[in-house]
Amino acid sequence: KALEMCQAQREEQKWRGDDSLSCMILEGRMSEQVAYAKHADSTNYGIEAVNRYMDAIREANLNNAPAHEMDASLRLAHFCDTALKQLRGENSMKTVSAECAESLNSWFAADPEQESSLTDVFMRSAIKALEISGTQNSSSARQLLPRLLVLLRTSVSIADVQKYSQAILRVPTWLFLDWIPQILSMLSDELSRGVVAPLVQKLVSRYPGAVRPHFNLTKEDMDDAVSHRMERALHSLIHEGFNRAIELLDSPLNRLKWWRQQIELRERQKESHLVAKLIAAMKLDVANATDPLIGPLNANFTNI
Repeated sequence: KALEMCQAQREEQKWRGDDSLSCMILEGRMSEQVAYAKHADSTNYGIEAVNRYMDAIREANLNNAPAHEMDASLRLAHFCDTALKQLRGENSMKTVSAECAESLNSWFAADPEQESSLTDVFMRSAIKALEISGTQNSSSARQLLPRLLVLLRTSVSIADVQKYSQAILRVPTWLFLDWIPQILSMLSDELSRGVVAPLVQKLVSRYPGAVRPHFNLTKEDMDDAVSHRMERALHSLIHEGFNRAIELLDSPLNRLKWWRQQIELRERQKESHLVAKLIAAMKLDVANATDPLIGPLNANFTNI
């Protein structure tokens, strides 16, 4: 009844501006919950949820309402990802029926305005939410990044490489700083390399100090031509000296903690060939008494 009332008020145009956008998103949320409940008509409710979120995204964009546009994009991304996980047999705490997931995917493919899939709609919505999150300070949007990177690596066709390589450039570059190892690992695959290469160029240009340690650990697994180009882009004695001086301003205990986290991450991912490299790099960072820039604090820590 609440959903029917919301639909009726929207159709009667009782709401304007932000209230109208909130009503669209609320209608989408209620339709989504009915779809999760595996109602007999859950497929239609799932399609209704998608339509309402898409309507809200369009209206918010036209009316310059970024908070609503991000909210609707975020909800659409989560809903599509839930259905996608059901379609692929992946675990999810909240899910729609297999029939609903398959029907949604087929509906996207058959719709002449969409001509896409659950994967495409998720990625477009996630990128839009992340793009806006830079100004809205949304941690919820940033939680989409690891899933987005997985799908960019595994689910982008050759025809869509150019589209997504340009789309992710609209996301604020600093949001990718925590995911540099995953992004660099994508350079090892020819198809995913085409997706992330422009992003890597931006990261190297704007945050070379953040890229350098991860590049040193993964460059041997890269294509030689790609590795050499990155090496040249990152190489600067003056720049490296400055970066090292900045690194040493941080407490050696903090740097040691960071190295331990990286080692534990690689151990969990069973990348034993990188653990030894990490340990060697850690020793050079926090236990190298011959470093000319080391200073008294770091020297004392090294001796201990």
